[in-house]
Amino acid sequence: MGSEDNQIQSKVLVYDVDPAEMDFLRNFFKGHDLIGLRAENSDGLLGILRQNIDLGAIFLCEEADSHGVSGMDLAAQLHTLRAELPIFLRREKKNVGTPMTEEMERICTADYGSGDLFTLTQLVNRYLFNRYYPNHITPVLAESTIESLQDVFEGATITCGMPYLIRDRVL
Repeated sequence: MGSEDNQIQSKVLVYDVDPAEMDFLRNFFKGHDLIGLRAENSDGLLGILRQNIDLGAIFLCEEADSHGVSGMDLAAQLHTLRAELPIFLRREKKNVGTPMTEEMERICTADYGSGDLFTLTQLVNRYLFNRYYPNHITPVLAESTIESLQDVFEGATITCGMPYLIRDRVL
């Protein structure tokens, strides 16, 4: 993947308490056509989720934040609000390799360890970019949509931004 003008992207919601992991994810997202929307705290996470209906996935960490809210607590809340979004949970170092509990499997799509580029790439390819959209079709769809909208809204200037995939039943 790479960031070309017609490359499909996906927005993802991110909340991690480890600054080093946030840097790792930022670099990972750049190389995998993901637009990360970062929450500064657990309260902001729910606000971002409500304001952005065009998300592809959620990345959380297992560790509790400064308010004592664990990643699983957040995952449960987010899953209740938007069950269609895959949740990827970064496990604490002591839990890496330990199977997810039944509750975790019900709520989270998958887990991964800190810095696990291979697993993250597999998860993104499987759960976000698992549909085939030929690059030559994207501009045709954009042009067709622009023409239709211009017919409806006479005199309006319609433009089309970068296409991206979402996994959302709200739309």
